[in-house]
Amino acid sequence: MKDFKNVTFKISDDIALSELNDESIVLNLDSGKYFQLNELATFIFKNLENFTTINNLKKIVLEKFNVSNEDCEVDILNFLAKLHKEKLLDFL
Repeated sequence: MKDFKNVTFKISDDIALSELNDESIVLNLDSGKYFQLNELATFIFKNLENFTTINNLKKIVLEKFNVSNEDCEVDILNFLAKLHKEKLLDFL
């Protein structure tokens, strides 16, 4: 797994997002693959439009959702790992 704690990243530009209620569908325009996101993943995804860090993401997720610091970090890291695996993240 990539070490996301010491890097700055954002969602790739070749992505289309379609929202429906609290969930979203993300389409990778390069590969044609699409992914369904739950409410938390959608919130994180929308906060990846500009370059950010894991600490910034944790701060905004903890402000919005009732989750422990540890669970928050684990959830964000797992989601980022999935995005990275699918080549949906750009790094500085």
